[in-house]
Amino acid sequence: MASNIQAIVMPKLGLSMTEGMVAKWHVQAGASVAPGDVIADIETSKITNELEARGAGVIRGSLVEEGVDLPVGSLLCVLADEAATEQEVEAFAAAFSPLDGDSMEVAGEPAGDTHGANEIAEAKAGESRKGDAGSGAVPASLQGAEDDAQAPATHLARKLARRLGVNLNKIAGSGRRGRISKRDIEQAILAAGGAMPAARSTQPARPMAADDRHIPATPLARKVAAQAGLNLAEATPTGTRGRVTRADVEKAIAASNLAASAQPAAQPAAASASGEACEEVPLTSMQRTIARRLAESKQAAPHFRLTVEANMDRMLSLRADLAHSMENGKVSINDLLVKAVASALMKAPAVNIQFDGETIRRYAAAHVAVAVALENGLLTPVIQNANQKSVMEISREMKELTERARSGALKPDEFEGGTFTLSNLGMFGIKAFDAIINPPQAAILAVGATERRRILADDGERTATMMTATLSCDHRVIDGAAGARFLQAFKEVAEHPYRLLI
Repeated sequence: MASNIQAIVMPKLGLSMTEGMVAKWHVQAGASVAPGDVIADIETSKITNELEARGAGVIRGSLVEEGVDLPVGSLLCVLADEAATEQEVEAFAAAFSPLDGDSMEVAGEPAGDTHGANEIAEAKAGESRKGDAGSGAVPASLQGAEDDAQAPATHLARKLARRLGVNLNKIAGSGRRGRISKRDIEQAILAAGGAMPAARSTQPARPMAADDRHIPATPLARKVAAQAGLNLAEATPTGTRGRVTRADVEKAIAASNLAASAQPAAQPAAASASGEACEEVPLTSMQRTIARRLAESKQAAPHFRLTVEANMDRMLSLRADLAHSMENGKVSINDLLVKAVASALMKAPAVNIQFDGETIRRYAAAHVAVAVALENGLLTPVIQNANQKSVMEISREMKELTERARSGALKPDEFEGGTFTLSNLGMFGIKAFDAIINPPQAAILAVGATERRRILADDGERTATMMTATLSCDHRVIDGAAGARFLQAFKEVAEHPYRLLI
């Protein structure tokens, strides 16, 4: 009887995740685990998640070092039954090659994902079966020509649906918030009387070589990376269909050179150039990611800014009225501003977009990301479909998301997919500021503190509570007129906020 040996790999916890690190191991080599046992804490640039065991067995071999960044799909440790010999475990680990993160399903549940070698091989084999779906394999009831781009689905599920001709609108998702997985599609086909297409070969997929040939990239990007000795997995792709471009490689090379010059750990009481004692603290994974993404945004996106002032007297009055109708907590001005932004995006859809450098994605719903300051960085949890939610719903959801963001418990689908960002520094007394666009979004609104000010009105001069809002736009895809229409709509609803309750 063959020994059961499985690879526990770095899980893909979000569509944009390319690497992570083991923040803490909860097991040691030789420990027995059961399905559902927490093996380790996995930290990414945005969240920390628990990695659970899917199968039972014994942790064999060595564990990767804590605190080291590893690409998605990298081997973390080996899970095997007691019958496996040390030679078998060592041979398995030695032959293991980093997996292609893009072919791994995004973990949709709070815990991370532990992939067995057979399961991953099957997923890779399934992705490579082109044109092998026989006629009638997918029942007509699951097909259709209507657009299913807005259906919530994992990356792997969407690829499988395209290959088989399945319309995702006709699939019931079992994941969080109805998210559709590859397994949901397979079960729906079988339940409807269809059959999954057979594989052309019963042999497991050949492990990829320990290089970056599986990374989609332009020929020039591949050449530049080879000359610089850079693995393409280290570059963040911005090209069409997730391809790495030459610009992506050059940015990764620059970031690598910068990281190489950094100290590996904090050095208390180090001497500065002037001889004064100081403490040197390396950037966290989150801080490095924020620095890289915002630097890229500033360099690639030609920012232009538009500013408007809004009278907030009526919004402050509405907030006070709503406070009496809420049992738990109070509605904040920020909650009302989220709803106002969502309403304005519906009136200025040219601003409610994402842009990857080549393709514009227009959205029918407003997914408003809200900047939340953390001790070591910034997170932008997303209020999905904010235009369809009441102010009370937004307020409750925003409190929950903020609490989870500050505790590091946000799930990937709670901070990805935003179409626009709201950044509010009014609570710090900041009157006005400019914000950098959060890619792949194309615009961000920066709002400052309210202040009492003398203004001219039709009935003469009077005092009003005013707020300054500055819109930063990517001029490649949003022109001045589109930005102005958004601000016009935002100002209108901010000054007449009772319309938000209709």
